[in-house]
Amino acid sequence: MLTAPATPPAIVCALDDFHYQFVRMLPAVTARAAAAFRGVRCPHDRDDAVAEVVARAWAAYAKSPATGDGDAEVLVAEAVADVRREFLACPAR
Repeated sequence: MLTAPATPPAIVCALDDFHYQFVRMLPAVTARAAAAFRGVRCPHDRDDAVAEVVARAWAAYAKSPATGDGDAEVLVAEAVADVRREFLACPAR
């Protein structure tokens, strides 16, 4: 029979707090991405672009754990710029 430790390792708590900080920023990230891609006619493409911005913002946030609120805007702006560049480069759209 497997038994779990009475207290989780410290790293689990740190990751939970780290994740919670990003989740608190998520509405602002989503709103910024939705505003950036509001001119995209196809709702599926627009949703994909917003989801890609959220994913890239999370990836960038995860690489820099000491991110503050000011840095979050930079991360989102870079993610929007990257997705917009790729979106415009796709000939099917």
